[in-house]
Amino acid sequence: MLTARQQDVLEFIRRFMTERNRAPTVTEIAAGIGIKSRGVAYRYVKAIEQAGYIKTIAGKQRNIRLRHNYKNQILGLPLMGKLMAQQPIKSVTEQDFFNINTMLLKPNRFLLQVGDETLRICGIFEDDFIVCELLHEANTGDIIVAIIREQITVLRSLQWNSDGTATLSLPFTHAQPEVYASNQIKIHGVYRGLFRLTTKTAGAAT
Repeated sequence: MLTARQQDVLEFIRRFMTERNRAPTVTEIAAGIGIKSRGVAYRYVKAIEQAGYIKTIAGKQRNIRLRHNYKNQILGLPLMGKLMAQQPIKSVTEQDFFNINTMLLKPNRFLLQVGDETLRICGIFEDDFIVCELLHEANTGDIIVAIIREQITVLRSLQWNSDGTATLSLPFTHAQPEVYASNQIKIHGVYRGLFRLTTKTAGAAT
């Protein structure tokens, strides 16, 4: 995960290369983000490279190359702090940037939109989007999307048992689990995250 300042540098590099069709030098990066130290700019570049967004080519002055997956605009939001009950927002020491590309848009990811309220007890509501990784095997502790007895599709926490059965339970709850023979379960994906969209505007009735 990039810090907000590293994200600024990455966005400057991307914009510079789009507009001028060449990579910026470290001196140009420093000037472009409003700092004087080439050393600090260089450390930002190396951190971004280590995070996998760019690569550098030895022996060249304009040696920065965007990796293919990040040539388009990076989508993300700054992480400002932590929200805790009855406490002020706890600010992070150095602001992080939640990058959708790296956190969600990975290979073999897909979305499922929740179509009813059967998962409300889990805190998952109708019209929520579930991010899954396309897998047909899973480990104990994973939350899986599975078809049971070739009839119903469920989202459940998985526990493999020593007798070859599997215990499935509603995630994030203490609901009564159910036990199935392993051949009754077909895994179609592993849960990786959730997001919720709202169309309500400020002042709208709840």
